[in-house]
Amino acid sequence: DALELHLDAPRLNGLKACAREAGLTLFPVLAALVKTFLYRHTGQTDLVVGVPVAGREDESLQGLIGFFVNTLPLRNRLDTGVGFARLVGEVGRSWREALADQLYPLEMLVGELKVPREASRNPLFDVLVSLEDAAWQGAAERGALDFSPFPLPRRQSKLDLSFYFREQADGLGIEIEFSSDLFERASIARMGQRFVRLVDAVLASPECPLRELPLMPEAERELVLNGFNGTDEGWSLDGTMDARFSQ
Repeated sequence: DALELHLDAPRLNGLKACAREAGLTLFPVLAALVKTFLYRHTGQTDLVVGVPVAGREDESLQGLIGFFVNTLPLRNRLDTGVGFARLVGEVGRSWREALADQLYPLEMLVGELKVPREASRNPLFDVLVSLEDAAWQGAAERGALDFSPFPLPRRQSKLDLSFYFREQADGLGIEIEFSSDLFERASIARMGQRFVRLVDAVLASPECPLRELPLMPEAERELVLNGFNGTDEGWSLDGTMDARFSQ
C-alpha cells in the first residue's frame, strides 16, 4: 500500500537552501531526513538505506532504451549529539562515495559480503529513498517519440518502507510505500504527520542535536501526555485494606 504527502513550496525552498549551504543537491538532505526519522523512531544509529540510480552516467547511454538501474546501499553511523546540518554533510560525503561505485551490481556486493539470504527481506536494507527526476514526471518528447507517464497499480511493497520524493511546481510530493503485513495505514498516516513535523524542526533549528529534535505534532503530543494519562479515579479510604484491594 502507499500514502501520499505534500510539503508546500516554502518548506521545499528551505530544504533547498539547506542543500546549498552544504554545497550539495537536494537528495542528500532528503536522505538525511529519512535517516533522522528512522533513528527517532527506532533508536538505531547505524542505518543503511537503499538508493536507486539510473546507471547512465556515461553520456553514450543517455539515448538508449533499456534497464540500467542499480541500487546502492547508503550507510551512515549517526552521532546523535550533532545537528542536522552536520548530518547532511556526512550523508553528502557517503553519497559521493557510493556514486563512485554505482556500476558495481548490488547482487555482486551481497555475494562478496556473504550476507545470509532470507526470502522475506532484502539482504542489505529494509528502507528505500528515491528522488524522482522532474524531467520525466510529465509528458515529454524525445526525437520522434512522445512519452507520457502510465501509472501502475501497486499490489505489493518491495521493501518494508520506501520514500519516493518528487519535485512539483507547488512543493515536494512524497509517497510512502509500506508493507501492509507490518504496518497499518493509520500508523503510516501518523508517521507522515511526524515526518512533516521533523522537516519543520530541522528548518527552524538545523543545529539542534538529532536526539532532541521533536517528532510528534502538537495534537499527538497532547494525546500521549494528557489524553492517554487521564486515568484519575476517585477512591475512598473507608473500609479495610482487603476490601479496598478487592474493589
